[in-house]
Amino acid sequence: MTKYQINKNIAILLDDDKLPIVESSLWNKSCRWKLCKADSKIYGLCDINGKKKKIFLGELIHRYHAPYKKVYFNSRDYLDYRLSNLTVRPSLRTAMTNFERWMEYNDVLPSPTNYIEWGYRYLIGAALQRRVWLGDGEQKCFPNKYCLLVGPPGTGKGLVIKEIYGVLSHWKLDDVVKLSNPEKDGATGVHEAVLAADKKSAEDSMNQANNSRITALKPLLIPIAPDATTYEALVEHVASSYRRINYIKVNGDNKPEMKVYGHSSACFCLPEFSSLLRKRTEDTVNYMLGLYDCPETYEYSTKTQGKDMVRRGCLNLIAGTTPSFMERIFDTNLLDEGFSSRLFAICASRNRFSCFFIKGRSPAQEEHRKVILEHVRKLTSLYGPIRISQQTRDYMESWMVKHDESRSNRANKSAKLDAYYARENLHVTKVAISEWFSDHTELEIPLEYFQRAIEILQKEEKTMDNALVMNSANPIAKLARQIKEYIKSKEKVSSVELIADMFYHGSNEAIGEALNHLIEIGDVFPSETTDSGTDRKTIWYQVKL
Repeated sequence: MTKYQINKNIAILLDDDKLPIVESSLWNKSCRWKLCKADSKIYGLCDINGKKKKIFLGELIHRYHAPYKKVYFNSRDYLDYRLSNLTVRPSLRTAMTNFERWMEYNDVLPSPTNYIEWGYRYLIGAALQRRVWLGDGEQKCFPNKYCLLVGPPGTGKGLVIKEIYGVLSHWKLDDVVKLSNPEKDGATGVHEAVLAADKKSAEDSMNQANNSRITALKPLLIPIAPDATTYEALVEHVASSYRRINYIKVNGDNKPEMKVYGHSSACFCLPEFSSLLRKRTEDTVNYMLGLYDCPETYEYSTKTQGKDMVRRGCLNLIAGTTPSFMERIFDTNLLDEGFSSRLFAICASRNRFSCFFIKGRSPAQEEHRKVILEHVRKLTSLYGPIRISQQTRDYMESWMVKHDESRSNRANKSAKLDAYYARENLHVTKVAISEWFSDHTELEIPLEYFQRAIEILQKEEKTMDNALVMNSANPIAKLARQIKEYIKSKEKVSSVELIADMFYHGSNEAIGEALNHLIEIGDVFPSETTDSGTDRKTIWYQVKL
């Protein structure tokens, strides 16, 4: 028996010709997770409080240890498994990734883990703007994203978004990475003359917007739209976000030639999504839909000047919202499948932990932020097409064909995600780009990062339909959604509690009908306990994870 100590909480015990056992401390209880193979995946089996737990090994570390024990790594760092064999690498990676630094830095926040994770993926895409892409001609895919953090009030959405804003707003135009090698083919950066033009344009726009009352503010390297805005203000902001980058290209005479690439990239960091949907909501949504694919030119309507256009526009959005607001905007047709097909809806029902005060960060955590800031600054100097190998192309083509063969191949079978899954190739590409540039600056993405993106999305897509609360002709449908969210927020609820707390949402008959529907489709499962002293039976309900 060989023991590989991962950290003080986790070790791997490897026996000859047997799958290893993960030995860990879970919530201060000693556990041994026996690993088994099924459907080409490795699962951990453990008995906790008399209940059998079965979980994919990659999630075992993240779900049960990361939020509590500050362990941030992927099981693939030490396990390399295939359908026919399993091997363990004795030498483990010791250097932290930037994703791990981000998770460690934000470990003080009670926000749900997936909010923090997707916050970092959004951060990377916003930093890359419209300067890198995968694909040719009309099929270019850029790393911009529309992300909504959906959950009840008080689930830490704004806390995560505040940290994202802090990183994106840190660097000013003066901090841009300057072009240092004007002779090297492919070299990128910003020439002094171009920087001066960008600064003047940005400062003029800021002064005009503030009627020259605020002159001390410096233009941001990564333009961020204001929290509360109108359609007109959004249009003006994107127009004023024009930035340029220089790159060197060797011409036909084999001489280096300086080129200039310009783009209008902006991003939102909104604690409340509702602040964007005020006056002229339809125009705002259509404008966002038009910029999602980052077209070369996009024509739009203005109130006073008729038609206008934005050149190489790009928009990133992350915002917080509640299920009730999502229901309202879908019921009133403010949003439809066109928007939901482009949306990463990140859902959670409660915080990771409760706290009265958020504790301060350690010097090590503050150092993590500095490393991330410097990496973001490097990302702002990248430009050009992303390369992938022929092996990657063949693998992704094969995966896409299999994925589209049947609804059963989806992580989420709900019809509400049909429009979303129609763009699954773009979703995977955007996540793969963010995963790669999380730590790298080379413009070539290996296959494993696309595979990682698929795993990330399959995990998150299981709950995305919870945010797409479409209008229904069946009144029981709304009640069923409310019951499911209520049970999920409580983890486990008795039938008496359920009827008492849901009384104002529907009659006992309606509650029973909605509950039976949830049980029949497998979203909720009941269990029964008997009091040893009174023989009284209690029915409990839980949401299927």
